[in-house]
Amino acid sequence: MANRRVLYQTVYRHLKQQIESGQLQAGEKLATEREIMETFGVSRVTTTRALQLLQSEKLIVRQPGRGSYVAHEDESDLRADPMQSQGSASDAVVIGFVAPFLQYSFGPSILATMEEEVNRKHGVLAVMCSYGSQAKEEDAIKRLLDVGVKGLVVFPVNGEYYNPVILQLHLQGFPLVLVDKFLPGIPLSHVTTNNRQAAQLLTQELVDLGHRHIGYFSPKLDGTSTLSERHEGFLAALTDAGIPFFAEYFIEPIGWVSPMGSQDERQIQELEDWLDRNPQITAAFASDDQLAQCLLAAVRHKGLEVPQDFSIVCFDGPPSNSLFWAFTSALQDEPALARHATRIVFAKLQTGSEQETAAVEVPAKIHRGQSTATVPTSRPLACSPGNNILDEEA
Repeated sequence: MANRRVLYQTVYRHLKQQIESGQLQAGEKLATEREIMETFGVSRVTTTRALQLLQSEKLIVRQPGRGSYVAHEDESDLRADPMQSQGSASDAVVIGFVAPFLQYSFGPSILATMEEEVNRKHGVLAVMCSYGSQAKEEDAIKRLLDVGVKGLVVFPVNGEYYNPVILQLHLQGFPLVLVDKFLPGIPLSHVTTNNRQAAQLLTQELVDLGHRHIGYFSPKLDGTSTLSERHEGFLAALTDAGIPFFAEYFIEPIGWVSPMGSQDERQIQELEDWLDRNPQITAAFASDDQLAQCLLAAVRHKGLEVPQDFSIVCFDGPPSNSLFWAFTSALQDEPALARHATRIVFAKLQTGSEQETAAVEVPAKIHRGQSTATVPTSRPLACSPGNNILDEEA
């Protein structure tokens, strides 16, 4: 502890001497944290502590996303660390959260935990929904920026491309964290579930029950990290079990962007037609619980029972302590996702653009509900003559 104290005091005294001697002028930018670390051979924690001491003495101004600057005499109102603000409501740091919907089973616990974490740091959480639209997502982000949020946690809309405003904020060094998804090839901080592992375990549940003809129900993958990883985990489980997967077994809902509980006859009929074309399928993997609900309605509309005649697994759904009927599902640890995301965005506020990219992966739990059973002996088990996707990918 003594050595660590000496190290940060050494950095602090050196920078303070440069400021007081005039080597660093008012308004001049200090070296980045990484440069200070390399110059003194110290850790990020040591560097941050030294800068915090300079800030507490009102010698520097730390601007999130830009760096640290020597303070002007008339900047006393800008020198306070926003993380230490405990005064009036107007002094509180406002963090924005953008989610697709709030009435889905996956999401509300993230919101609740984020509010707790932000409140604990004497901040304010501002929430907006994108309603599954990238245009509305962009509008929500811009409106939150207009009201002065200092950081953002975004639950991105599915799509082949991500919003240009997200990439723009990243390039500007704005404190931003993605939840549930990440941008392949772009070093943007994110917190996600280990979707591949969870999907593999969930599919294994069906395999262990004897199912060999398993359908897959998901929106178009489109390079969306979450959907792609779940599909990869599903195929990996089939490969391990030596089970083929045919192109006909994949069904993709077209234009299904609607809040919870919103089903129509067209959606149900589309699924019934798919089941009629593939009578050998005895189980299906749905990429989320909303799709699973639609599939359940279609199966029942055909006069079949779940799980006696047909098994369904999915991501998300009611918690494992639910007293009611529930799907066999992969339950994501929403509180953990929220805690990591909130702490990362506040860390970015403290350290500015020099904060390294954070990538956190949280494991999911498999809940065995009432939607799965062994293969019914009355269902046909003949192999489909279609194209094997696994063979094609190999």
